Amino acid sequence: MHPCRHELKEAAGALIFLAELPGTFTADQISVSVEPRRLTVSAERKFDVTCGGNEPAHTEKRTQRIFQVEELPVDIDPSRAATKLDVETLEIVMPKAPGTNRPGEKAEAASSVQ
Repeated sequence: MHPCRHELKEAAGALIFLAELPGTFTADQISVSVEPRRLTVSAERKFDVTCGGNEPAHTEKRTQRIFQVEELPVDIDPSRAATKLDVETLEIVMPKAPGTNRPGEKAEAASSVQ
């Protein structure tokens, strides 16, 4: 099991989680769970490796797994979270829940623009 290099950024109305995934994972191999204060990302892929050297070549089956749990600094709205996979980069945008603005911040209107 491998951790993934990641970064959590806070934007005006959302938290943005960016992760560099090792290897080539497809969307169906990645599982994302978003809760009001926690994000969990896991992935598993199986692949064959040809081994050689001084002996006749043979194929081994291997599994690559990643697992990451991130405690979030503010409440988010899990129903509006959006995930995007681009080659080896996973991006999860999690809009903040209403009423989670810090003191002195103005509330922003929710938008459905994608």
